[in-house]
Amino acid sequence: MNEIAFDLTSVSVEYAALRDLTRADAGNDPIEVFERWEKLRRSVAAWKSRVHLEMRQDVFNDVAAANGRMLAETLPFYEAHDAELKTYLLASERRRVVQGIVGVATVARWEADITTFAPAIQDDLTLEARLTDEYFQLIGTIKAPLRGREYSLAGLASFAEDGDEALRREASSAGWNALSKCLTKLDALFDDLVRCRTLMAHKLGYESHLPLAYKRLGRVEYGPSQVARFRDEIAESIVPLAQTFAREQADALGVSELMPWDEALRDRLPRAAGPRDCGGADSEPPFRRHRDSPHVRELLAGDG
Repeated sequence: MNEIAFDLTSVSVEYAALRDLTRADAGNDPIEVFERWEKLRRSVAAWKSRVHLEMRQDVFNDVAAANGRMLAETLPFYEAHDAELKTYLLASERRRVVQGIVGVATVARWEADITTFAPAIQDDLTLEARLTDEYFQLIGTIKAPLRGREYSLAGLASFAEDGDEALRREASSAGWNALSKCLTKLDALFDDLVRCRTLMAHKLGYESHLPLAYKRLGRVEYGPSQVARFRDEIAESIVPLAQTFAREQADALGVSELMPWDEALRDRLPRAAGPRDCGGADSEPPFRRHRDSPHVRELLAGDG
């Protein structure tokens, strides 16, 4: 693998030029500013995605690791520029024009984005990126023995749909045993990430990382209270249905109780014969036979 083709210098120069342009604000056309920035933003986003992809593909490659370190160091500076440009474009005298280009939803997202960054957290963002990369590096290098061979965690996952129940169970156990040997390191990474993200939240004026995380993920249309209600609805309506399906799956597999190493076999369960995936001409479509269940009656209301 070669160095990823990305002209860091020219991108940085263009960001600086845009910054100077917007700070001077000499009758700039907001559409032109947006188009120049959008081109830059897409370039950086593509670079970021490719770096992450190549790091995940080969955790042992030194070039990929070097690209990851460069990304961790430089990305916070691009986030700083992006926050400044979003603030500029959202100013009252430009907002209407910009909203006509990008839409209401994007404007709402930008409004949330500019509350998730301040120069005080740039070093914390670099640390967060490094810790996240270190986690994936650790997970990617784990090896587990299985029947005389060594497998990565991804390799073990290939046995999840094997028809041999004993092999599925052994592969599952091998994976968890391998992870257990890394518990100290995994716990340390988790602890460091929690501390880092909590510190960022406090620097930005949030009580905890939770409300900050919603905004960083672009969740501008709902928050923790709505998600809490959604979880309650899942527990009430979906969990009982899932339990019914799990019992049916256990019966189909011929086991008394469905175990974690059986779950991936859902798509390989016997299907009713017939021209349709949902069953033969005389078969009821999926879920229809559960229509009388109080847990799903409302969910299926209107299903013709």
